[in-house]
Amino acid sequence: MGLHGRQSYQCYVRGDAGIDRDVIGWIKSGIERDERYTAEEVIEGINAGRFQIFRYQQGIVVTQITGHNRVLVFLLSGVNLDEWKEQATNDLRAFANGRIVEAYCRPGLEKVLKDIGWVKTQVVLRLEK
Repeated sequence: MGLHGRQSYQCYVRGDAGIDRDVIGWIKSGIERDERYTAEEVIEGINAGRFQIFRYQQGIVVTQITGHNRVLVFLLSGVNLDEWKEQATNDLRAFANGRIVEAYCRPGLEKVLKDIGWVKTQVVLRLEK
């Protein structure tokens, strides 16, 4: 069991120690609609330390510290999010150490996360090709 009696997890795993078959599957699944990175670039970024991965028994959160000294959540993927979203949020707050934490996500995820402190602060629009 992990901290606070919850399922086991690894928080903020450096390098390839936390990249197993499940993680690769979650990265590929989560990144398929995002044109900013390929799954290979995400894995390379984690291994190089440009991205941070928070690994849980049923999913992952991948972040990047931006030039504005903010923690950007750009990938959240896995199953049964309701079971680990609160722990992930607490881990992100601790990792951020006072920095602002932001997430770019689909509208459906906003509904799932608002009950644990996430609030919409802006809307991102994309011009289709």
